[in-house]
Amino acid sequence: MALINHHSVRFFILIISLIALLISSCEKNDDKDLSEDYYDKAIITANKRFGFYYEGKAFNYLDSTYRHAKELTVNERFKFYGFYCGYYYQAVKDYSKAMAYADSMVWIIEESNNESKMVKQHAQAYYSKGDVYFAAGNYEDAYKYYFKTKVIAKELDQCTLSEYSYRLGMVLYKQKRFRSAADNFKITFAQANNCKPVFPVFWRQQEVLNNIALSYTKANMPDSALVYYTKALKFIDLNEHKYKVNANTYRVARGVVYGNMGDIYMQKGNLDTAEELFKKSIINNSAPLTDLADGQLTRIKLARLYKQQNRRDAFRQTLNSVKGGMDSVYNADVKMNWYGLMSDYYRSLNEPRQALEHLLTYNLLKDSIQKSNEGLIGGDVNAQLLGLEKEYEIDILRKNSQLQQMYLVVAVIFTLMILVIVFLVFKNGQRSKRSLIELWELNDQINQQKKTLEKTLDSLEQSSKEKDRILHTVAHDLRNPIGGIAALSGLMLDNGENTSEQEEVFSLIRNTSKDTLILINELLEAAHGNLLELTNKQWVDVNSLLSNNADLLQFKAQEKNQRILTELPDEEQQIFVNREKMSRVISNLISNAIKFSPEQTDILIRACNSKGKLIISVSDQGIGIPDELKEKIFDMFTTAKRPGTSGEKPFGLGLNISYEIVRAHKGRLWFENNPGAGVTFYIELPTGNQQPQYSGNTEH
Repeated sequence: MALINHHSVRFFILIISLIALLISSCEKNDDKDLSEDYYDKAIITANKRFGFYYEGKAFNYLDSTYRHAKELTVNERFKFYGFYCGYYYQAVKDYSKAMAYADSMVWIIEESNNESKMVKQHAQAYYSKGDVYFAAGNYEDAYKYYFKTKVIAKELDQCTLSEYSYRLGMVLYKQKRFRSAADNFKITFAQANNCKPVFPVFWRQQEVLNNIALSYTKANMPDSALVYYTKALKFIDLNEHKYKVNANTYRVARGVVYGNMGDIYMQKGNLDTAEELFKKSIINNSAPLTDLADGQLTRIKLARLYKQQNRRDAFRQTLNSVKGGMDSVYNADVKMNWYGLMSDYYRSLNEPRQALEHLLTYNLLKDSIQKSNEGLIGGDVNAQLLGLEKEYEIDILRKNSQLQQMYLVVAVIFTLMILVIVFLVFKNGQRSKRSLIELWELNDQINQQKKTLEKTLDSLEQSSKEKDRILHTVAHDLRNPIGGIAALSGLMLDNGENTSEQEEVFSLIRNTSKDTLILINELLEAAHGNLLELTNKQWVDVNSLLSNNADLLQFKAQEKNQRILTELPDEEQQIFVNREKMSRVISNLISNAIKFSPEQTDILIRACNSKGKLIISVSDQGIGIPDELKEKIFDMFTTAKRPGTSGEKPFGLGLNISYEIVRAHKGRLWFENNPGAGVTFYIELPTGNQQPQYSGNTEH
């Protein structure tokens, strides 16, 4: 995956090749097979002799070292395969060979029968396969291998999980979801703190700090970006003395940060400071063994600054320097922007022919870059990973199907036994009642009636308990097989070989199963009576809570060509709630908005402070709520049920459950019809934070 802070191929390959050392930084096992350092010594020797081990003689030396090695451990061979994978993936761009070596990384672990001791290496092999697929534009397979790594990493430490969070942040950035990308990079930095303090970990963390800042820059949050650029420079200064590497390495890191900081000051109109930072960045990344590609990008930025200042000579001179380096360091973005700026230059000289020629080339390059990113930007990584997780759960259900069938048989037998017992108890109660009436009818009729009523009430109470017990047991044991039916029918729909009649039947089965599951879950929660038990309360970030629910339901809204928009505070807002239950409330309100809104409409989610209270609102452009239903809308099993705009089935429990959860949090839930069309539901919760400012609408 390419670094978003514009590091060149040279320095990104450095990190790819040092991943083997990063695995060692997470490893705490002293097994000999995992601690050999033959590969590490070869890397150090190549650096000392040739300066960089992916260039010419250095690569040949490492290749010869591997081929002439007599006895290599499994871990050393794994590291060499990772080296070759990185070389063909990044330096040569031969993804077929890179994938072959990534497959070899997986194969050598599985063939060694040592998977239990090499779990981290196994995870890294899947990371490598995912990275190669991603670079080749095969995003679906890339996400599959990232998810496989996540499944493996559940058993591992935070250090290994940081690799997953990093890649998810990179994907979100490329999809232009910059705030979510920044959040994942923050998680990456925190997780990497659990790694051993070695150079690859330091390099990744300083990169991540820069990536956070760059994400905030793209999200139009310049002040937050400057904070993290400053943190990145301080982090480099703090750690520079700890690792003995080529001094140019730290120059590269600072140069990238300087160039990105210059963008911020240029946006703010502080052009003198921006020019100074751009020049410092160019100086740092213009010497051999530095990030020449980043130097080219920074020259493009400097040229734009000169254009803005109308300094024509400096503008043309800077573009000439970019042109001089384009042949030796190819970068599609640099080339595209150079042609665009040259078109502007010739237009300023009133030379329309030259301006038009450069503009046409600029448009061709721009269209090519946009086309290459269409498959990535158009996707939703969270939705695809969620789909993979569902497939994983279905696989587990399939493996446990026999056990589930046995449970179902036991549940049916147990239910029949309970019914027989209840019937016998009822019959015995009736006989006892008649006997007591006969014995005490003449002597103490009033007392007998009292006792009879008490026994009858006890019997009813017991019957009610048995009824709830039966309901809970049957609903709970029906949920798994019905969930399996829904999942299997979904797989049949995805088969691609069904007739239209089969498609209709499978779709009906899946939709009916999903509706049944929703009803069972709501019946279980209502019958269990645990809505008011607010255990596990914690401080929850409001923006994260609302954004996550909006992201999870985005795919459902897309089925009706709807958009989910959020208008959230800039500043962090914390509330003390049960995260799971409050997420249930938000999800219910968004789902209702989708259900009762027509196609091609917007759903707006807002959060703000008002008089010491947090107000969350979910507004739609749907069919609204008639006056005759307003008093019944929050009742359990309400009769105020209506089908959705696309015929979705209602169950009448969601709003009642949401109402009880909010009330248990000492809050308030109500609604108001919007002028024109639609309805807005409001949630009011206690909080002591100051009122934040809005940054504008965000589409999910």
